[in-house]
Parts: sequence; C-alpha cells; structure tokens
Amino acid sequence: MIREMLPKDYSEIIQLGSLLHPDYSVVNNPEEQKKNAFFHCYVYEENKKVIGFLSFTKIIDNIDIIDIVVNPDYRRKKIATFLLDYMITNIQKEDKIFLEVRVSNTAAINLYKKMNFEIISTRKNYYNNEDAYVMERWMEDE
Repeated sequence: MIREMLPKDYSEIIQLGSLLHPDYSVVNNPEEQKKNAFFHCYVYEENKKVIGFLSFTKIIDNIDIIDIVVNPDYRRKKIATFLLDYMITNIQKEDKIFLEVRVSNTAAINLYKKMNFEIISTRKNYYNNEDAYVMERWMEDE
C-alpha cells in the first residue's frame, strides 16, 4: 500500500535513508522536513512495515525528487516504479519533475528513462567524487 508519510513512519524512513547517507536523520530528517509546506513523502508499506519511500518538494509547477529508497530485501520488485507512478498520477499535468542520480546507478537511470525522464545535464562531483545526471520529465507531454 502507498500512502502519505505519517509521524509513526519517521524512524523507519530514517533507517532506510541511512542506506543513502549515514547521517540521514541530520541531513534529511523527515520530522523537520514535514514542517515545510512544500515537502511531501509517500511510503510503500507492507505488513505494517515501511519498505520504501519517495520524498519530494513541489513548488508551483516544479517537483524535485529528493530521495527514492527501497529496502534492499525488496528491490527488483517494482516498488520504486510503483512509488514514482503514484506520484506522477497524483500531480498536475503542467508540472515538471527533476532529480539527480549518480552516473554509476545504472538501474535507477534505466528506471527513470522507462518512466520518460531525460538526462538534461551533468553535475560534476555532486556526490563527493562522483558526477550526477540531472534528469527531467515534463508532464504536459502526457
């Protein structure tokens, strides 16, 4: 089941987020982010456990995906696809979606391309010593 993040989810989101960044609770603390009216987070829940989430900000017609994280035990089961599809289904047609992804993250890049994202630029050393692709999807083309 996919739903909006609730306060009871914070610790599980921090635990999953720590897969991306060891200090996730400091860098992207969901409790603090939730205070921002532009912040949104969808969780994928199975058996009352959060196994994945997608967080993003929406300012006017621009959406910036912050994180998509899936528990390693549940990867390759289309959970990230379901989360992206849910977000895309619930936003307005005139919105643009942006994200950054490590150039080495081939699986994620392939997923985003499958979901009609295009690489529009490269950010040098975005992830410490690794470049990132900036990808974009225009909703009005739907």
